[in-house]
Amino acid sequence: ATVTTTEPLKSTITTRYIDKDTGLPIANPKTKVVYRNDPYTTEESDEIPANYRFVNSVNASGNATASEIEAIYYYEVIPFNLSISKSISSIKLNGEAQTITDATNINVSPKPTDTLVVTYQIVVENTGDIDATFKVKEGDVANFTVSDLGDFQAVTDGYELSDSVAAGASKTYTIEYTWNQTDYGTSTNNVELKDVANNKGFAEPDDDDNESTATVTTTEPLKSTITTRYIDKDTGTPIADPKTKVVYRNEPYTTSESDDIPANYRFESSINATGTATASEIEVIYYYEVIPFNISTDKKINSVLLNGEKQTITDGKNVSISPKKEDNLIVYYEIEVKNTGEIPATFKIVEGEVPGFEIYDKGSFIQDGDNYVLNVDLQPGAAKTYKIGYKWNQKDYGISTNKVEITEVTNDKGFDEPDADDNISTATVETKIPKDVIPDTIIIPDTVDKIATSVMLFIGSLVGIITSLILMRKKRMN
Repeated sequence: ATVTTTEPLKSTITTRYIDKDTGLPIANPKTKVVYRNDPYTTEESDEIPANYRFVNSVNASGNATASEIEAIYYYEVIPFNLSISKSISSIKLNGEAQTITDATNINVSPKPTDTLVVTYQIVVENTGDIDATFKVKEGDVANFTVSDLGDFQAVTDGYELSDSVAAGASKTYTIEYTWNQTDYGTSTNNVELKDVANNKGFAEPDDDDNESTATVTTTEPLKSTITTRYIDKDTGTPIADPKTKVVYRNEPYTTSESDDIPANYRFESSINATGTATASEIEVIYYYEVIPFNISTDKKINSVLLNGEKQTITDGKNVSISPKKEDNLIVYYEIEVKNTGEIPATFKIVEGEVPGFEIYDKGSFIQDGDNYVLNVDLQPGAAKTYKIGYKWNQKDYGISTNKVEITEVTNDKGFDEPDADDNISTATVETKIPKDVIPDTIIIPDTVDKIATSVMLFIGSLVGIITSLILMRKKRMN
């Protein structure tokens, strides 16, 4: 009897590991052989990449009813992505919050004296399905210094923090910078994610969104040039060099008078002396006027006494009288000084000698050599009158001109009197020779017209003398 034993039919089980989205294998297939109609099982591969996770399977177990059986394990990539974004959350100028229209690019125009503080917000978001750890690296910001680190710590080339974030969650951080008040320009602040990791041990597949920037551009504000001119209002000419100052546009400005204004000027009015700098060029004008300052004097013959009798005076500037040698002739002069200006004045009255006369009554004057002087203080608009008397020397005939002069005129402003034409005044006494008098001396005047008068006087006197001699001779003959 014969027994024939034959091996049962077999089934080859091939297990494949496939990316469900691409249909591509992600690990080497596995093959196993089992007897036909026996149950079979399959399993995942140890070679599946860490960033894949099982989705489902086909024919992963069953009965081997065919010679070739294919088991498929489908996988999908585990979503794992961190993104970082940076924006400007706050900008303060001198403590006042500024409007932000674009949180990643801001323009601001601070003055060098302004305090500009910029706060950046950094958001790390986990858009994947697994928890992650990471580092945030913050770079330096040109023209700014960090003023509040927040959760960051200073490192060699910037600022850094380490943290973790759960799947689907986000973390927010802030860091604050203050402008250095010196440098203007574009300051780009960069932040990046580093050392991104997860408990599966695979790398982040896409790191394009692991960096972010925000920019602050500081520009110097527009300026205005303020030119201040100092002008004589009457002539329109400058009386001092102009001053120039530069202020920032739309800022208030003030100007001032110049220290170089001549002492004889006073402020009258101004245009644009203060205001707001709304234009690139602003002209300010200070108008000045000359301070009226003038001292005048007028000398007149006040009285003439001949042997005690007051003579009639018709012209206080010119008096003629014919005294005999034995006559007592006294002449009083009146000297008036006026301050026709608008500031107090100090000056000296100098009274000169009177030819043919000697001092009789010096009044308030003090002798100073051959002259008589008087120091005077005179308020604006005021006038003072002084008298001085002279006595004829009973021998000299002619024209005696008496001059008074104002000298050493000063004021508390320290400038000179602009017009001294009326600082001298004269009055004249003409002593005529009587017909029967032979003069000892004839006074020689100091001007051409008075010399001519004296010559005529001398000729007249000479004719008188000759006539007298002829009459005396006829008298003897008789």
